[in-house]
Amino acid sequence: MKHAIINAEIYTGEEVLKHKVLLIADGKILGIADRLPASESDNSLASDWKIHDLKGENIAPGLIDIQINGGYSEYFTKDPGEKSLNDIDQACLDFGTLNHLTTLISSTTPVILQAIDAIRKYKTARPDSGLMGMHLEGPFFNPVKRGAHDAAIVREPTDKELQLIVEAGKDVIKIMTIAPEMFSFDQIKYLQDNGILLSAGHSNMDYEQAQVYFDKGIHLVTHLYNAMSSFAHRSPGLTGAALERKDVYTALILDGHHCHYGAARLAERLKGDKLFLVTDSSFLGRKMKSFHWGNFDAVLTDDTYRNKEGNLAGAAISLQEAVQNAIRELSVSQQQAIEMATSRVARAIGMQDQIGFIKKGYPARFFVFGDQLKDDNFTSLIL
Repeated sequence: MKHAIINAEIYTGEEVLKHKVLLIADGKILGIADRLPASESDNSLASDWKIHDLKGENIAPGLIDIQINGGYSEYFTKDPGEKSLNDIDQACLDFGTLNHLTTLISSTTPVILQAIDAIRKYKTARPDSGLMGMHLEGPFFNPVKRGAHDAAIVREPTDKELQLIVEAGKDVIKIMTIAPEMFSFDQIKYLQDNGILLSAGHSNMDYEQAQVYFDKGIHLVTHLYNAMSSFAHRSPGLTGAALERKDVYTALILDGHHCHYGAARLAERLKGDKLFLVTDSSFLGRKMKSFHWGNFDAVLTDDTYRNKEGNLAGAAISLQEAVQNAIRELSVSQQQAIEMATSRVARAIGMQDQIGFIKKGYPARFFVFGDQLKDDNFTSLIL
């Protein structure tokens, strides 16, 4: 089936196009044209194209969330299996997130291996799902900045454990959030040489240490401001180093709880197109009011999740809401806000040749929305 999308403003990931036709076949984008193609048989307007009239709405690449913990009711780290992955996949789809990395928070080695196996099997069984792989967040953190992660599980890495995880996780683990200061330089290089993108987070590095690890190729920071050494005028910390470095991408949870909107505006001014959005949500849709499991607990409080100690325990926001907040609170354009959840994310994780743009050869997985996403006027479109 060939598809043509008409009467839409097209957010390509680089520009906004009007009065164009988006052409699709076999699940891939054929290109963007000035008009509908003529029929090959009689030179009239093509009758072999299925027309999708968006009636003035906007279309963008599917949103990309590289840090999502749960779906409507399932939490992946608690139950790392098909049921959780299906719940997360469906919830993301419902909110316009058509590509995501399911997050496994700090866990024992057997649970990490179980999660890797579950994701590999799910991707094999459902190659057209939005699941791209795993974001392994922990357990190799600085305990001072562990946040809501279990103190009994947070630990230093050993060469043996890293080798076991890497060998099992090939083509599944895409990102590891680590506290770099807990690793040797050889361990850092080993992970990088095996194609794992490293993100600095849950770290108490000072400014000078952060510069060293940035120079060694760590160009990504997990949830800016949260669970990292903070900025002070005599000790800028990891926060200050990340804000200053032009080659470092910074992820931001834009829900008004994980950081003040004033701090978010400052980050936007300093980072520009190196700032992008994640949710780090424990659950989507706010159906789960509380969650208790082992030493981990989360209660929906003031529109975010907190544990019994009052610490943040994951967000409740969808990526679509984060885009909405960017438009409203950061004073960025609608185009910039959409790119913060699409093309910027793709570039940050080195997948800009595969997702995040509306270009020839890219997957036909789209986010359709009204201006400023008012009244939750959005949907996912997969052709």
